[in-house]
Amino acid sequence: MSPTDWKVEKGVTLDGVKKQFGDEFVSKTVVRDCSFVIEDGKFTVLIGPSGCGKTSLINLIAGYEQPTSGKIKCDGKLVTGPTRDRLVLFQETTLFPWMTIFENVMYGPRVQGRAASAEPEVVALLSKVGLQDFRDKYPNQLSGGMQRRAELARTLINKPRVLLMDEPFRGLDAMTRQLMQEYLLNLFEGSGQTILFVTTEIDEAILLADKLVLLSNAPASVREIVNVELPRPRSSKIFATGRFAELKSHALSILYNEALQSFAAGSRAAAEMVQALETRRRAP
Repeated sequence: MSPTDWKVEKGVTLDGVKKQFGDEFVSKTVVRDCSFVIEDGKFTVLIGPSGCGKTSLINLIAGYEQPTSGKIKCDGKLVTGPTRDRLVLFQETTLFPWMTIFENVMYGPRVQGRAASAEPEVVALLSKVGLQDFRDKYPNQLSGGMQRRAELARTLINKPRVLLMDEPFRGLDAMTRQLMQEYLLNLFEGSGQTILFVTTEIDEAILLADKLVLLSNAPASVREIVNVELPRPRSSKIFATGRFAELKSHALSILYNEALQSFAAGSRAAAEMVQALETRRRAP
């Protein structure tokens, strides 16, 4: 059944999406026949082998790229380009280095002409992400994790319909990554925010998600969709539950097979993922 038959009035639907780069003589397909729904008010996580096309999907949903075929709709309207309804939190730091943290977060409201009304919201949001005492600092005076929190606040203050997060915690140390997961959970739960989150970390994916979209090796297509039926609010305590172990084992078996196929095709990133997944499979 096509996603367009699911009668989803709100949220994002991808229906038979294909993305191909190049021309009639030389081309490369990075996404093929990809169909799934980002449900309104839910936390959807994309997870798949490294280099499979996850970032390409983010770019398509954001409207930075147009699909070669298929359709992407947000709240029933065809996505034809980027808008502030769908904002991306990138892997790289994008804070303005010449602005303080407060000025960075205020940038969007100021451009939109609502600086005065947004100021109390900015103060409250900085408090929620633990940066109320660092509002007058510049980005280079903050740690990597604090910069990530500031970027999250800067994105959320613009109140996007859909928040697209492309491996936002990549490169952070384990402790900082765990703290960022906790901050994100606290911001999401009860907010009604719609989020699409990209990761290669299976524990992180299950901790955060209402739904996992497991992707194939490149070119990306949906291998399986898994509903994460774990109660909210959540914390790292779920790692010790039997249901978490079942979900992880199931997802790992699929991702391991997909990574093996990428490895066989000569992907170095996939080779590293195979090694990591094999270590986790053998872990008690």
